[in-house]
Amino acid sequence: MLDGIDLLLANGACHVAQLQLRALFEAAVYIEWILQGDAVNKANYYYVHNLRRKLMWAERIDPSPTESHDFADLMSKADIRLPEAAIQSSRAHVTEINRVLSQPRFAAINQHFDKCRGKRKHDPAWYVPLGQPSLFSIAKAVDKESQYLIVYAGASDIMHSSSYEHHIKIAENEVTFRPIRSLEGFENIFRFSTVMVFSVFLSVLEEYRSGEVPAFRRKYTEKWNRTVMNFPKIKFESTLTKI
Repeated sequence: MLDGIDLLLANGACHVAQLQLRALFEAAVYIEWILQGDAVNKANYYYVHNLRRKLMWAERIDPSPTESHDFADLMSKADIRLPEAAIQSSRAHVTEINRVLSQPRFAAINQHFDKCRGKRKHDPAWYVPLGQPSLFSIAKAVDKESQYLIVYAGASDIMHSSSYEHHIKIAENEVTFRPIRSLEGFENIFRFSTVMVFSVFLSVLEEYRSGEVPAFRRKYTEKWNRTVMNFPKIKFESTLTKI
């Protein structure tokens, strides 16, 4: 199955769609790293981390006497009144989440997050207690360093709105605006995304339903690969605005 990294290196990768591709890449790296070994334990850390985040929001909406009221104060300053139904729902969520976290298979992980968090207001990323300091270190562990640099790091400028050059061109006495929405390079984004999804799905099959792998590979070769590679050409026109 082709790597697909060369597809994104082509000029004109669809600017805005790289945000979705960035998120897809992060999820794919997580899945492959989880399946690399100790899968159940890693998945439990991911699950507990999500529960703790939900608990944080539930406690913000309806803080107990021992919890911070900063969120409620901020909402009050913004003249936003929290509905009573939301408060009641949050109380129920707090009770249920704490019940789940108290289960033996999650309690030790929950305590580990408390230890790693220390005096900070927020938890570290879900993989930090497992010895991985960053997404890049996980990408490296699953041999996706090059994809990280091109897909994830490359799209950071777009994610954080720190790049203007895709939509604005500045010249002497002239500024040219290009449309925010553009189909330029969409074929490259589509192909790379599709290859990534197939690769992750294959990893899941190999781990849990290995007997289906030959049929999957055969179907990919006979049908899906042809469809992906013969992507219909898109013709579009964009209007430039010059000032």
